[in-house]
Amino acid sequence: MGFQMTVKFVYDKKISHIPEYENSLPDYPKWFEPFVMKHLQESDSKIKNSFLIKSLDKDTFTVQPNSSIKHSSSVIDIFSSLRATYDSLDKMKCPIPALRDKYRLRLCVDTTA
Repeated sequence: MGFQMTVKFVYDKKISHIPEYENSLPDYPKWFEPFVMKHLQESDSKIKNSFLIKSLDKDTFTVQPNSSIKHSSSVIDIFSSLRATYDSLDKMKCPIPALRDKYRLRLCVDTTA
């Protein structure tokens, strides 16, 4: 996804100002769609298969009556991983709304499945 960011930078600095391309959506995000979807799939499998199971097995959370902590460390780890995936999608700033929505939907489906 680093290469996509480089292409986006070049497009924004060099190409987007050309009158022919000023009012049109760029094509470059479509080139990277298979790679982004693969990244989301790998992220999902990491969370569901190894990370989630290991963290829940390791977790020995017990509720303490007077404690202000209402969650376990595995919950924090899982949400941190989800947040990192969302942040990487957000940093791409995909200019094609349908493609951006497709990525976000995939992340939501992975999260809820």
